[in-house]
Amino acid sequence: MTNARRLGLFLLAGSAWGALSYVLGREWYGEIIWAGIIASPLIGLAVGQLAQSAFDRARPGRRVLIALGSLCAAATLYGTVIGALNWHLRAPGSPGVEAFWEGLASAWYGAAMLGIGLWPLAYWTHHLIGRLSARPSVATSRTTSLG
Repeated sequence: MTNARRLGLFLLAGSAWGALSYVLGREWYGEIIWAGIIASPLIGLAVGQLAQSAFDRARPGRRVLIALGSLCAAATLYGTVIGALNWHLRAPGSPGVEAFWEGLASAWYGAAMLGIGLWPLAYWTHHLIGRLSARPSVATSRTTSLG
């Protein structure tokens, strides 16, 4: 049950980050932002699977670095989705690689410019997921108290 809860928390965290990306990036990206927002739960799942266990085991100093790494990984995945759609929608005859890199570079730029605020938020997200996934579920605590 804890594993299912943890995966659900990764999806929920990804969705919350997707909502934040809409608020912060809708002017910059325009309509293409919806590709990243739709992919955000899966990005949260991927980054959570990649980084959460290491974050939970690490000491505070390393946790800060893991949060930064997860922020960079999420921005890379988000930018890859935006870039892939940008490539797909490019004008006929225009170079696709430039369209792809534009989406990816803009995600990196946004993460770098907003990183001072997003980095602690990434840390807090990992911390919260670690605490919530470690708690026993309501069903588990009821059955152990009855037995």
